Amino acid sequence: MKTQLQIACLATIVATASLSAQNTKILFIGGQVGPTQGADATVMTYLEDRYGAANITYKQAGATLAGEERAFDALIISSTPNSGDMRNKFHNSSTPVLNWEEAIADNGGGEFRITGGRTKDNVATDHVISIVEEHQITAGFAIGQEVTISTGQTEVWWSTGQQAPGSLSLATELEDSNRLFMTIVETDGELNDGTLARARRVMMGMTDSTFNLFTDDGKLLFGQSVDWILGLSVDRFQLTEVSLNAGMLSISWESQLGKIYNLRSETDPAASEPASWPIFSGKMGISANPPENTLTIPLPAESDRLFVIEEFDPPPVSIYSEDFEMGQGSWEAGPAGAVRSFWEFDTPSGVGPSGANSGSNCFGTNIDANYTDNASIWLRSPVIDLTAAAGATLNFFQFTDIEFVFDSGTVNVLAADNSFLAEVVTGIDGDGLDGWKMFSKKMPTAALGNMIKLEFLFTSDELNDFPHAGWYIDDVEVTVP
Repeated sequence: MKTQLQIACLATIVATASLSAQNTKILFIGGQVGPTQGADATVMTYLEDRYGAANITYKQAGATLAGEERAFDALIISSTPNSGDMRNKFHNSSTPVLNWEEAIADNGGGEFRITGGRTKDNVATDHVISIVEEHQITAGFAIGQEVTISTGQTEVWWSTGQQAPGSLSLATELEDSNRLFMTIVETDGELNDGTLARARRVMMGMTDSTFNLFTDDGKLLFGQSVDWILGLSVDRFQLTEVSLNAGMLSISWESQLGKIYNLRSETDPAASEPASWPIFSGKMGISANPPENTLTIPLPAESDRLFVIEEFDPPPVSIYSEDFEMGQGSWEAGPAGAVRSFWEFDTPSGVGPSGANSGSNCFGTNIDANYTDNASIWLRSPVIDLTAAAGATLNFFQFTDIEFVFDSGTVNVLAADNSFLAEVVTGIDGDGLDGWKMFSKKMPTAALGNMIKLEFLFTSDELNDFPHAGWYIDDVEVTVP
């Protein structure tokens, strides 16, 4: 009987793909100084668990500035702020957005212009949607499937007005197909005023406290929405065989070249999400053996035990790094305009940071003095080989004491001949109060397949009424998956 129970348990073995979210940076905006209003604390915990606490930055809406989101891979906007605290800030951003503040989803001034109207429901009943589109966000759900997203007294909003030509709604209310849910726009999708979305957008029809009563299915749809705006793909794969022979359990699954696998297991499936189940019997970091892997282990003693196979990308590999401790190497600095400010290599000890981020040396603008007005100066790296890279991430540490709005830093990707390829981020500023801080962002597609240089371009306007130390760079690294 015990063996029969064990075999019955094996039918629950599933395959799962984990996401490679290392170095993914998310800015989450809420209504209070900390994530304490509505369901913001629950959402914050969910994001930290899914993408890593170090990768999530929370900020109060009233303290945000247009452009600061460009240093992040995604912007998530709660409905807890006053909509006026976000108007005219983020609707034209090149950073992907997930938003559930309905007042900035419609066609008003400074809005996302994705729907012409919204209808709210706030009832003491379950909210059930019907999946109507096959998409990465709805992966794991069938078209026509009824999905309960929240339970109890919760509030949702449905898109019911004119839809942007480039939009797509992935679900509807179960009992009224004219009430649309999870409306998305792809990059360059046409909005209601004829302009194009500069990055992916998701309008999630929930309100302040709804996420507190989201079901596991509701949370999965939310998480897969974040994955989509981040460009993280989920490749579902299949178990091909599960067998028992002479006290040994064999599990076979589809495998892909370059992936690695873990075997996770739990006797109590309610203890945590499968991705958090303990590694079983040290079976981790298993290399792929395409087209199929097989793992054989002794049959566990428990009568009930569940397993998952977890697929993920190996840790990123550094293909270029520079800490400036052996000199400035082949890094070049020069003016693009007036020459009263310079990128300088040395040990900072004056108006800026008290030292480099690591070691002794770094680059800085007028490294021991404040920068001047009318500056336009660049710092360029040696050539970095991305010809074989299918993806890459730029990491560096920076100290920024730069006048807000009027002066800023930009990171560009140049070809080996110094011609412009793409912008990584613009609008870098700061007051220096955070000290050295890590910057990390995926390299733009235009950089891949090329020999490239990194350009740190600093500009200041014609007035310099309030002295600032400037921009300092250290510990530059480029990694590939």
